[in-house]
Amino acid sequence: MLYTATYGNGLFAVVMSSPNGTILTSSDGITWSAQTTEAATYLWGIAYGNGRFVAFGGKGTILTSINGLNWKRQNSGITSYGLLAGAYGKGQFVVWVGDGTVVTSPDGVTWTKLNPGLGTNALSVGVATTVYATGRFVAVCYSPNKPYSPIFTSSDGVAWTQPNSGTTNALWGIAYENGVFVAVGRAGTILQSAPVQPKLKVALLLVGGTVQATVSWLPWESLRIEASTDLTSWMLLTNLTTTSNAIAQFTDPLAARSNRRFYRAASP
Repeated sequence: MLYTATYGNGLFAVVMSSPNGTILTSSDGITWSAQTTEAATYLWGIAYGNGRFVAFGGKGTILTSINGLNWKRQNSGITSYGLLAGAYGKGQFVVWVGDGTVVTSPDGVTWTKLNPGLGTNALSVGVATTVYATGRFVAVCYSPNKPYSPIFTSSDGVAWTQPNSGTTNALWGIAYENGVFVAVGRAGTILQSAPVQPKLKVALLLVGGTVQATVSWLPWESLRIEASTDLTSWMLLTNLTTTSNAIAQFTDPLAARSNRRFYRAASP
């Protein structure tokens, strides 16, 4: 059985159902090779970030690799529980532990155990998959503590909340694409988040009547900013690309020529 896959450094890497911690790798997704590791247990998850792969599994096992071929065991500080699911984002690896806590690391080597702040809601919850997108971590649970929701979210990987998902069914996987999260699970359950739309923040009026505003959306995405005086006729003001923090800033030096000025942001 194959559990979790990731991609980085020109290589696909997959952890599989093997008591010896075997990892499969491929440069093209067609031809695969089995890599041996120092793990003497099953691996359940793998992620890539900060120039390295991090695989994790039973009894707190953590493995790291730069090239995906040579793996080194690290000390997670966890010995009694398995490491279930994790992702890389905001400059750190975030991995869920079988006791309902999380461990975080900037490099896959030094790990810190944290309480996600969910109280009894997190106890006995098996996290199946964790992803990072749009500036947030989202985790889904295969053994939710009913009647609580099987989805956890966090903006920093440290403090987590449990939004109302409309179901208490077990969820097995989640993915993100084009502004939408999609989770799947038991009894044919499919959940879809609302699309993430660009948002304009409060505009500032600078000296000379120039307007300065900030727009937030997704990291490294292209946007067009349009302006209007009547909400009917729109003109292109500028094209922007958001930063890694998912924001971008623009100015409108022509704003002072109009009694009123409206702005909107849209994807190309």
